[in-house]
Amino acid sequence: MKISVVIPTYNRSRRIENTVDSALEQSFPADDVEIIIVNDGSTDDTEAVLQELYGNNSRVRLFSVPNGGVARARNFGLEKARGEFIAFLDHDDVWMAEKLEKQWRLFEKSPNVGVVYCGWRDVDEAGSELAADDLRRLKPKFGFPQGQVFDVLVRGNFLVSASVPLVRTKLLRDIGGFDPLTQPCDDWDVWLRLARRCEFARVEDDLVMYVHHDAQQSANINRMWQAEGRALNKHRRAVWKQPKTLWRIMAHTAFLRTLDPWYHEARAAVGRGDWGEVRRQLVRCFLHRPMMIGIPQWLYIVKRLTTRDARPF
Repeated sequence: MKISVVIPTYNRSRRIENTVDSALEQSFPADDVEIIIVNDGSTDDTEAVLQELYGNNSRVRLFSVPNGGVARARNFGLEKARGEFIAFLDHDDVWMAEKLEKQWRLFEKSPNVGVVYCGWRDVDEAGSELAADDLRRLKPKFGFPQGQVFDVLVRGNFLVSASVPLVRTKLLRDIGGFDPLTQPCDDWDVWLRLARRCEFARVEDDLVMYVHHDAQQSANINRMWQAEGRALNKHRRAVWKQPKTLWRIMAHTAFLRTLDPWYHEARAAVGRGDWGEVRRQLVRCFLHRPMMIGIPQWLYIVKRLTTRDARPF
Protein backbone atom coordinates (compact mmCIF):
# COMPACT_ATOMS: atom_id res chain seq x y z
CA MET A 1 0.00 0.00 0.00
CA LYS A 2 1.45 3.36 -1.04
CA ILE A 3 -1.01 5.97 0.25
CA SER A 4 -3.46 6.04 3.16
CA VAL A 5 -6.17 8.68 3.16
CA VAL A 6 -7.65 9.47 6.57
CA ILE A 7 -11.04 11.21 6.73
CA PRO A 8 -12.16 12.14 10.24
CA THR A 9 -15.84 13.04 10.42
CA TYR A 10 -18.39 14.26 12.93
CA ASN A 11 -22.10 14.85 12.21
CA ARG A 12 -21.54 15.33 8.50
CA SER A 13 -23.85 12.66 7.07
CA ARG A 14 -25.58 14.96 4.56
CA ARG A 15 -22.39 16.09 2.82
CA ILE A 16 -19.74 13.46 3.51
CA GLU A 17 -20.34 11.65 0.19
CA ASN A 18 -18.74 14.36 -1.97
CA THR A 19 -15.64 14.33 0.22
CA VAL A 20 -15.18 10.55 0.25
CA ASP A 21 -15.92 10.21 -3.46
CA SER A 22 -13.23 12.77 -4.28
CA ALA A 23 -10.72 10.50 -2.52
CA LEU A 24 -12.01 7.38 -4.25
CA GLU A 25 -11.88 9.02 -7.68
CA GLN A 26 -8.19 9.93 -7.56
CA SER A 27 -6.17 9.28 -10.72
CA PHE A 28 -3.53 7.48 -8.63
CA PRO A 29 -3.82 3.66 -9.04
CA ALA A 30 -6.79 2.55 -6.97
CA ASP A 31 -5.04 -0.55 -5.61
CA ASP A 32 -2.38 1.66 -4.02
CA VAL A 33 -4.78 3.91 -2.08
CA GLU A 34 -6.78 2.99 1.02
CA ILE A 35 -9.48 5.21 2.50
CA ILE A 36 -9.79 5.24 6.30
CA ILE A 37 -12.91 6.98 7.60
CA VAL A 38 -12.98 7.69 11.33
CA ASN A 39 -16.45 8.49 12.67
CA ASP A 40 -15.65 10.60 15.73
CA GLY A 41 -18.68 9.73 17.87
CA SER A 42 -21.25 11.40 15.62
CA THR A 43 -24.68 11.90 17.15
CA ASP A 44 -26.53 12.01 13.83
CA ASP A 45 -26.88 9.18 11.29
CA THR A 46 -23.32 9.51 9.95
CA GLU A 47 -22.42 5.92 10.85
CA ALA A 48 -25.51 4.48 9.12
CA VAL A 49 -24.93 6.63 6.02
CA LEU A 50 -21.28 5.55 5.78
CA GLN A 51 -22.22 1.90 6.13
CA GLU A 52 -24.84 2.21 3.42
CA LEU A 53 -22.56 4.06 1.00
CA TYR A 54 -19.21 2.38 1.62
CA GLY A 55 -19.74 -0.67 3.83
CA ASN A 56 -19.18 -3.01 0.88
CA ASN A 57 -16.35 -1.07 -0.72
CA SER A 58 -13.11 -3.01 -0.28
CA ARG A 59 -11.04 0.19 -0.58
CA VAL A 60 -12.76 1.86 2.37
CA ARG A 61 -12.12 0.99 6.01
CA LEU A 62 -14.76 2.30 8.40
CA PHE A 63 -14.11 2.92 12.10
CA SER A 64 -16.20 4.48 14.86
CA VAL A 65 -14.58 5.87 18.01
CA PRO A 66 -15.90 7.79 21.03
CA ASN A 67 -15.97 11.52 20.41
CA GLY A 68 -12.54 12.96 21.22
CA GLY A 69 -12.00 15.70 18.68
CA VAL A 70 -10.42 15.82 15.25
CA ALA A 71 -6.80 15.51 16.48
CA ARG A 72 -7.50 12.21 18.22
CA ALA A 73 -9.48 10.98 15.21
CA ARG A 74 -6.55 11.81 12.94
CA ASN A 75 -4.19 9.98 15.29
CA PHE A 76 -6.46 6.93 15.23
CA GLY A 77 -6.33 6.96 11.44
CA LEU A 78 -2.54 7.37 11.56
CA GLU A 79 -2.31 4.31 13.79
CA LYS A 80 -4.39 2.22 11.38
CA ALA A 81 -2.69 3.47 8.21
CA ARG A 82 -0.83 0.92 6.07
CA GLY A 83 0.48 3.30 3.43
CA GLU A 84 4.02 4.58 3.06
CA PHE A 85 2.48 8.03 2.68
CA ILE A 86 -0.53 9.53 4.40
CA ALA A 87 -2.95 12.32 3.53
CA PHE A 88 -5.75 13.78 5.64
CA LEU A 89 -9.00 14.98 4.13
CA ASP A 90 -11.32 17.05 6.30
CA HIS A 91 -14.92 15.94 6.03
CA ASP A 92 -16.07 19.18 4.40
CA ASP A 93 -13.31 19.53 1.77
CA VAL A 94 -12.96 18.06 -1.72
CA TRP A 95 -9.91 17.01 -3.74
CA MET A 96 -9.24 17.39 -7.44
CA ALA A 97 -8.71 14.03 -9.16
CA GLU A 98 -4.97 14.57 -9.79
CA LYS A 99 -4.04 15.62 -6.25
CA LEU A 100 -2.35 12.48 -4.93
CA GLU A 101 -0.72 11.62 -8.25
CA LYS A 102 0.91 15.02 -8.67
CA GLN A 103 2.16 15.06 -5.08
CA TRP A 104 3.48 11.51 -5.38
CA ARG A 105 5.56 12.49 -8.42
CA LEU A 106 7.42 15.09 -6.38
CA PHE A 107 8.28 12.51 -3.73
CA GLU A 108 9.76 10.26 -6.43
CA LYS A 109 12.07 13.10 -7.51
CA SER A 110 12.96 14.35 -4.02
CA PRO A 111 14.04 11.74 -1.46
CA ASN A 112 14.82 14.42 1.16
CA VAL A 113 11.29 15.79 1.06
CA GLY A 114 8.94 14.71 3.85
CA VAL A 115 5.91 16.87 3.03
CA VAL A 116 4.44 17.84 -0.35
CA TYR A 117 1.70 20.44 -0.33
CA CYS A 118 -0.27 22.12 -3.10
CA GLY A 119 -2.49 25.06 -3.93
CA TRP A 120 -6.15 25.30 -2.99
CA ARG A 121 -9.35 27.21 -3.77
CA ASP A 122 -11.50 28.90 -1.11
CA VAL A 123 -15.13 27.94 -1.81
CA ASP A 124 -18.51 27.99 -0.09
CA GLU A 125 -20.64 24.91 0.55
CA ALA A 126 -22.14 25.15 -2.93
CA GLY A 127 -18.65 24.92 -4.42
CA SER A 128 -18.61 28.54 -5.61
CA GLU A 129 -15.25 30.24 -5.31
CA LEU A 130 -15.17 33.07 -2.77
CA ALA A 131 -14.71 36.56 -4.14
CA ALA A 132 -11.26 38.14 -3.89
CA ASP A 133 -12.46 40.58 -1.21
CA ASP A 134 -14.28 37.95 0.87
CA LEU A 135 -12.84 38.09 4.39
CA ARG A 136 -12.97 34.29 4.64
CA ARG A 137 -10.41 33.83 1.88
CA LEU A 138 -7.04 32.75 3.23
CA LYS A 139 -4.09 34.69 1.87
CA PRO A 140 -0.73 33.63 3.36
CA LYS A 141 1.42 36.70 3.91
CA PHE A 142 4.81 35.06 3.52
CA GLY A 143 4.50 33.17 0.24
CA PHE A 144 4.86 29.46 -0.43
CA PRO A 145 8.43 28.37 0.37
CA GLN A 146 10.06 25.03 -0.33
CA GLY A 147 12.99 23.19 1.19
CA GLN A 148 13.69 24.23 4.79
CA VAL A 149 10.53 26.15 5.63
CA PHE A 150 10.37 26.40 9.44
CA ASP A 151 11.40 30.06 9.63
CA VAL A 152 8.51 31.01 7.34
CA LEU A 153 5.97 28.48 8.60
CA VAL A 154 6.26 29.69 12.18
CA ARG A 155 5.00 33.09 11.00
CA GLY A 156 1.80 31.60 9.61
CA ASN A 157 0.28 28.34 8.36
CA PHE A 158 0.75 28.64 4.61
CA LEU A 159 -0.45 25.05 4.19
CA VAL A 160 -3.83 26.40 5.36
CA SER A 161 -5.65 23.08 5.84
CA ALA A 162 -4.91 19.50 6.84
CA SER A 163 -6.51 18.53 3.52
CA VAL A 164 -3.59 20.01 1.56
CA PRO A 165 -0.34 18.03 2.19
CA LEU A 166 0.83 14.48 1.55
CA VAL A 167 3.28 13.26 4.22
CA ARG A 168 5.66 10.36 4.78
CA THR A 169 3.85 8.18 7.31
CA LYS A 170 6.96 7.21 9.27
CA LEU A 171 7.95 10.83 9.81
CA LEU A 172 4.53 11.67 11.17
CA ARG A 173 4.61 8.69 13.51
CA ASP A 174 8.13 9.56 14.65
CA ILE A 175 6.96 12.96 15.95
CA GLY A 176 3.95 11.47 17.73
CA GLY A 177 1.17 12.62 15.41
CA PHE A 178 -1.26 15.38 16.31
CA ASP A 179 -1.43 17.13 19.68
CA PRO A 180 -5.06 17.48 20.89
CA LEU A 181 -4.04 20.37 23.16
CA THR A 182 -3.36 22.52 20.09
CA GLN A 183 -6.69 21.76 18.36
CA PRO A 184 -7.95 23.33 16.09
CA CYS A 185 -4.39 24.40 15.18
CA ASP A 186 -3.13 20.83 15.60
CA ASP A 187 -2.31 20.59 11.90
CA TRP A 188 -0.10 23.72 12.00
CA ASP A 189 1.69 22.35 15.07
CA VAL A 190 2.38 19.09 13.20
CA TRP A 191 3.73 20.90 10.13
CA LEU A 192 6.00 22.97 12.38
CA ARG A 193 7.40 19.86 14.03
CA LEU A 194 7.89 18.18 10.66
CA ALA A 195 9.59 21.31 9.27
CA ARG A 196 12.31 20.89 11.88
CA ARG A 197 13.05 17.39 10.51
CA CYS A 198 12.54 17.44 6.76
CA GLU A 199 12.17 19.50 3.61
CA PHE A 200 8.87 20.61 2.08
CA ALA A 201 7.96 20.76 -1.61
CA ARG A 202 4.96 22.26 -3.41
CA VAL A 203 2.77 21.39 -6.37
CA GLU A 204 1.71 24.73 -7.85
CA ASP A 205 -1.72 23.57 -9.03
CA ASP A 206 -4.87 24.22 -6.97
CA LEU A 207 -5.82 20.66 -6.07
CA VAL A 208 -8.04 21.17 -2.99
CA MET A 209 -11.41 22.84 -2.62
CA TYR A 210 -11.27 24.27 0.90
CA VAL A 211 -14.91 24.64 1.92
CA HIS A 212 -15.85 27.49 4.28
CA HIS A 213 -19.01 27.37 6.41
CA ASP A 214 -20.17 28.64 9.78
CA ALA A 215 -19.93 25.25 11.53
CA GLN A 216 -16.23 24.62 10.82
CA GLN A 217 -13.78 24.84 13.71
CA SER A 218 -11.83 27.73 12.23
CA ALA A 219 -15.00 29.86 12.33
CA ASN A 220 -14.61 30.05 16.12
CA ILE A 221 -12.14 32.95 16.23
CA ASN A 222 -11.67 32.88 20.00
CA ARG A 223 -10.79 29.19 20.02
CA MET A 224 -8.49 29.55 17.02
CA TRP A 225 -6.45 32.34 18.62
CA GLN A 226 -6.08 30.43 21.87
CA ALA A 227 -4.98 27.28 20.03
CA GLU A 228 -2.57 29.28 17.88
CA GLY A 229 -0.98 30.65 21.02
CA ARG A 230 -0.50 27.15 22.45
CA ALA A 231 1.05 25.95 19.18
CA LEU A 232 3.44 28.91 18.99
CA ASN A 233 4.57 28.52 22.58
CA LYS A 234 5.61 24.92 21.90
CA HIS A 235 8.19 26.24 19.44
CA ARG A 236 9.40 29.26 21.41
CA ARG A 237 12.91 27.87 21.90
CA ALA A 238 13.29 27.14 18.21
CA VAL A 239 12.70 30.77 17.25
CA TRP A 240 14.54 32.68 19.97
CA LYS A 241 16.99 34.08 17.40
CA GLN A 242 14.15 35.45 15.25
CA PRO A 243 13.14 38.82 16.75
CA LYS A 244 10.07 39.25 14.54
CA THR A 245 8.74 35.83 15.40
CA LEU A 246 9.45 36.28 19.09
CA TRP A 247 7.56 39.56 18.98
CA ARG A 248 4.64 37.79 17.32
CA ILE A 249 4.54 35.19 20.09
CA MET A 250 4.73 37.84 22.80
CA ALA A 251 2.11 40.01 21.11
CA HIS A 252 -0.18 37.03 20.65
CA THR A 253 0.11 36.12 24.33
CA ALA A 254 -0.67 39.70 25.33
CA PHE A 255 -3.59 39.85 22.90
CA LEU A 256 -5.25 36.79 24.44
CA ARG A 257 -5.48 38.67 27.74
CA THR A 258 -7.59 41.36 26.03
CA LEU A 259 -9.81 38.96 24.08
CA ASP A 260 -12.69 38.41 26.49
CA PRO A 261 -12.81 41.67 28.49
CA TRP A 262 -12.49 44.12 25.57
CA TYR A 263 -11.76 42.76 22.10
CA HIS A 264 -14.99 40.83 21.54
CA GLU A 265 -17.01 43.90 22.55
CA ALA A 266 -14.99 46.15 20.25
CA ARG A 267 -15.30 43.70 17.37
CA ALA A 268 -19.06 43.38 17.80
CA ALA A 269 -19.39 47.17 17.98
CA VAL A 270 -17.50 47.52 14.69
CA GLY A 271 -20.01 45.18 13.06
CA ARG A 272 -22.88 47.32 14.35
CA GLY A 273 -21.19 50.55 13.34
CA ASP A 274 -21.30 51.71 16.98
CA TRP A 275 -18.15 53.82 16.84
CA GLY A 276 -18.65 55.33 20.28
CA GLU A 277 -18.58 51.87 21.84
CA VAL A 278 -15.51 50.97 19.79
CA ARG A 279 -13.70 54.00 21.20
CA ARG A 280 -14.74 53.11 24.75
CA GLN A 281 -13.38 49.57 24.42
CA LEU A 282 -10.14 50.87 22.90
CA VAL A 283 -9.62 53.24 25.82
CA ARG A 284 -10.43 50.59 28.43
CA CYS A 285 -8.01 48.14 26.85
CA PHE A 286 -5.22 50.70 26.50
CA LEU A 287 -5.53 51.77 30.15
CA HIS A 288 -5.18 48.16 31.36
CA ARG A 289 -2.86 46.79 28.64
CA PRO A 290 -0.85 49.60 27.00
CA MET A 291 1.11 47.04 24.98
CA MET A 292 -2.01 46.39 22.91
CA ILE A 293 -1.26 49.50 20.83
CA GLY A 294 1.24 47.47 18.77
CA ILE A 295 -0.81 44.29 18.42
CA PRO A 296 -2.09 43.66 14.85
CA GLN A 297 -5.63 42.69 15.86
CA TRP A 298 -6.13 45.91 17.82
CA LEU A 299 -4.47 48.00 15.11
CA TYR A 300 -7.02 46.54 12.71
CA ILE A 301 -9.82 47.67 15.06
CA VAL A 302 -8.30 51.17 15.00
CA LYS A 303 -8.19 51.05 11.21
CA ARG A 304 -11.85 50.03 11.02
CA LEU A 305 -12.75 52.86 13.41
CA THR A 306 -10.77 55.41 11.41
CA THR A 307 -12.27 54.38 8.07
CA ARG A 308 -15.76 53.72 9.52
CA ASP A 309 -15.68 50.27 7.93
CA ALA A 310 -18.59 48.28 9.42
CA ARG A 311 -18.35 45.19 7.21
CA PRO A 312 -18.71 41.87 9.07
CA PHE A 313 -15.41 40.30 10.09
